[in-house]
Parts: sequence; structure tokens; C-alpha cells
Amino acid sequence: MIDGKRWLTGLLIVSAGALVACKDDDGDRGAYATAAPTREAFCAAMAKIDAPFVEAGQYASREQKVEAAKKVTDLLNDTAKAAPPEIQAAANTKIAAIRTTADGEPSKLIDSATLDATQKIKDYCPS
Repeated sequence: MIDGKRWLTGLLIVSAGALVACKDDDGDRGAYATAAPTREAFCAAMAKIDAPFVEAGQYASREQKVEAAKKVTDLLNDTAKAAPPEIQAAANTKIAAIRTTADGEPSKLIDSATLDATQKIKDYCPS
């Protein structure tokens, strides 16, 4: 089981760094969208995706989770492309759960496959 406080604290730290790292001077999403997959680019992209969920909080309502997912749907394809091969399966699982959530069904966020994928991503992208 994931320790909620440690996970959220780590995610906040990564998110703060990613929000700065993922924007260039023109406000674009940054080079991670077109560059070869790297750990740094992927972790920054995932932090940006996770930020609205962290903001909603650990005990977010169904509606808050759906809204958080909707905020990041435009980032999902680029993030999937940014995933290095060793983390691709976990990234695809988590991204699929976020897409399902954006469509109004957040239960995939807490199924065992998504929780396992989230833990793998957390281990891959330590804060």
C-alpha cells in the first residue's frame, strides 16, 4: 500500500520542479513532446499530469477527480510518447485510467493495475 502522505509530499516536490521544467519561454509544453524518451522528460511530464490530482487532494470527490483528469487530457498523448521503454507499460496503464476518469468514470484510478502502475512510476521517478 502506498503511504499517502509520503506519496503526496513527493509528488508535490516533483510537480513543482516539473511545472518550471516543462515550460519554455514561449509557454509551450517543452521539448519533452518531441525529444527522444528520457527519464527526466517522462518524469516531468508525469508530474505535470499528477499536479491537478495532488491539488484536488487524497480524498477528492468523484467530481474533483473527473475535473482533474479533464485538465490534463491534452497532455496524455505527449506523455505516452515521452515514456522510455522500461516504463511504457506502467505509463500506458495510468494514462488509460486518467482517460477513463476524464470520461466520467474515476474508479480505474484505484484499481489494482493502476495502483501498481502508479507505484512503478513513483519508483522510476523518485522525488
